[in-house]
Amino acid sequence: MKKILLFFSTLFCKSKYFPVEIFPKELDKNCNGGLAQLYDECGNQLVILNKALETAKKQNKHVLVVYGVEWCLWDHVFNKYIQGGIGKFIYRWRADTGDFVGWNMKEITTRNDYQQAEILNKFVAENFVIANIEAENTNGKEVLKQIGMSDNIYYYPTIMILDENGNYSATLAATSSIDGFQIRQSGSEEYRGYDRKILLEQLQILKNAVK
Repeated sequence: MKKILLFFSTLFCKSKYFPVEIFPKELDKNCNGGLAQLYDECGNQLVILNKALETAKKQNKHVLVVYGVEWCLWDHVFNKYIQGGIGKFIYRWRADTGDFVGWNMKEITTRNDYQQAEILNKFVAENFVIANIEAENTNGKEVLKQIGMSDNIYYYPTIMILDENGNYSATLAATSSIDGFQIRQSGSEEYRGYDRKILLEQLQILKNAVK
């Protein structure tokens, strides 16, 4: 009986994974000790953007520019969530002190959480190509200039959607400005995550903002 219950529990608590196109595809291991997980901190950010635009055009999708930095944990949270991450999260990032730090997080989940994770992941995979653009140590501001966006960025990650011609259309609202968007505790443990339903709604708003 226990094996049967475990089998059905696994069926109910496993979400399907939909691969998301994310640029850069690879990071230079010789750049800053090879510690970066998301951003090419030594490369040309315009090249990263243009590869994302080429891919999006071929696949009839829109580019989401994730303008941020390696040391911001929320950049890593966004990256995990749009790829369907749920349950256990192992984060490794370089803090603003330069130290390489880690945080293992466990999320208290329900069947609905797994369903929401799959819906969110599927929506992103079907509609967007992601361009992770490093903001502080590269020519990231040239990317902002190319897409027609102001360089007056005051929070990370700043997430923007581009139209089919690669021009700026809209920005995702700061997650800290929307009640319930950021989740900072799961059960009795400190945690960092998003309300997946709100994130999905905000990404749908972004998509609909493209003229």
